[in-house]
Amino acid sequence: MERRHTSRGKHQGSAIDDATTYCKKGIDQPGFEVRFINNYIGHGVFTTTQFEKGAFLLEYRGEHITAAEGGEREENYPQSSGSFLFFYKQKW
Repeated sequence: MERRHTSRGKHQGSAIDDATTYCKKGIDQPGFEVRFINNYIGHGVFTTTQFEKGAFLLEYRGEHITAAEGGEREENYPQSSGSFLFFYKQKW
């Protein structure tokens, strides 16, 4: 697996520059592919290259909801549906 280096190494500025470039263009950078996992899980995104710690990877283009709404949905979604909720802390 090839390792992807940014032009400025591990500096945070390069991750921000990459994020700005790809998000403004509305495209994903090279190094990812969508693969079918199985009928229960569906599809997933996988890397085809290694990325450095702290590098910008992808823009999340799905729905952003509050933690409270996420908790409510988590309680109401049937376990058999295979839904996935990702909880995160915003760092900006």
